[in-house]
Amino acid sequence: MLQLQRNSAKAEIYLQERYEKEIIFSLANKFKGSEQKIREKRFLTGKTVAEDGPDEIMSGMLGSTM
Repeated sequence: MLQLQRNSAKAEIYLQERYEKEIIFSLANKFKGSEQKIREKRFLTGKTVAEDGPDEIMSGMLGSTM
């Protein structure tokens, strides 16, 4: 019985954290600027500045100076 209660509590915590994380990820993009989205894309894909197109390079440079 005790083991079932522990497993139930663990599952509840896991589902709550997962739900909160999904909400954060879904709302985060609404509040990010275009420069931040470009930097995040570069970080996740491993691209360097030279591999980006001219528009992304220019906005990336402008975003870093402001």
